[in-house]
Amino acid sequence: MEKMICRQGMADTSQAWIYYKESGRGTPILMLHGNAETHLIFDYYEKKLSMKYRVILMDSRAHGRSRIKPEYAESEFTTTDMARDAAALLDVLHIRSCILFGFSDGANIALEFASLFPDRTRAVIAISGNVSPDGLILPVRAFCVGKYYCLRAATSLFREICKKKSCRFLHPFMSFPSSAARFPALQFSHDVPGAA
Repeated sequence: MEKMICRQGMADTSQAWIYYKESGRGTPILMLHGNAETHLIFDYYEKKLSMKYRVILMDSRAHGRSRIKPEYAESEFTTTDMARDAAALLDVLHIRSCILFGFSDGANIALEFASLFPDRTRAVIAISGNVSPDGLILPVRAFCVGKYYCLRAATSLFREICKKKSCRFLHPFMSFPSSAARFPALQFSHDVPGAA
């Protein structure tokens, strides 16, 4: 069996640094994870699909190793913003079009991408996408909505504490790579000749 070729890096987009990992050769397939997940949920699929496809895994903004740029850290973002991140990553990797494989919120991002960039979409595999938690049974819906508001409240509280104490550190969702030295195993798109 041929050894899997793997490359990882950080794509420098307009509002975020997007972590990506790619492996295999062939038709590109971009895998998009759900909320509060990372590219690691596709570990099994990456190993199988990379035998015939060029598999691109990414961490959505504010997830995993991806980071929002400081000037956008206070802003809310949408699936449209995340779909544009995916398009920017494909630009960095010089990929004109791909298959999109999305799970949960990743399915929403894939569908949004397809509506924004139909010429760049070869196919969409959307698994368990949702528009809102209304279709969930009441306890699960209450948990999802409660989790959202708790995270918003905790983020606001953290920002207020940092303002009062002049914190010298950033919340993990608001941190950013200052240079490739902080991530020695990664290649940054702004360091790649010819990359956007």
